Amino acid sequence: GKMLYLMMLLASVYGLRSSDIRTLQLSNVDWKKQCIKLSQQKTKKYLELPLTQEVCLALLDFIKNARPQTIDNYIFIRQRPPHVPYADDNHFSGKVRTYFKRAGINTDRKHAGLHSMRHSLATSMMSDCVQINEIATILGHTSPQTTTRYIWSDISQLRKASMEVMTYAE
Repeated sequence: GKMLYLMMLLASVYGLRSSDIRTLQLSNVDWKKQCIKLSQQKTKKYLELPLTQEVCLALLDFIKNARPQTIDNYIFIRQRPPHVPYADDNHFSGKVRTYFKRAGINTDRKHAGLHSMRHSLATSMMSDCVQINEIATILGHTSPQTTTRYIWSDISQLRKASMEVMTYAE
């Protein structure tokens, strides 16, 4: 559970894609500066993310108590032998869906993987009145229009988002 907890934190706190989580390496963590440094797999954009206390503690707990002993630099290694990094096509949706179900979250006909946490983060930021172009930057989108597809919100919030996109495009 420690591995999935950490993955879910990385997705919900930072909005990281499963590909960025899967390829995260120990060398991406700068313990002195308390940040995570990476180039996004999809966009190749460089990010420096502040290492929140919750993520830091989960990361340390996972590395110390749950990560298989290996010389591999990837943070996330298969728990069962052979202890190798996860395959490129692994998005962890089946594992994450199990925890959604345990939490009583209905996932019927819904995407319920790590990617859904990016949607939740975007929606939460929109509810907190964060500008759509700032949400786009955080999620690594090149366009705020892409971000509007991530936001599950009420009609008034969607109107606000569309106005911000129109203003941004001008």
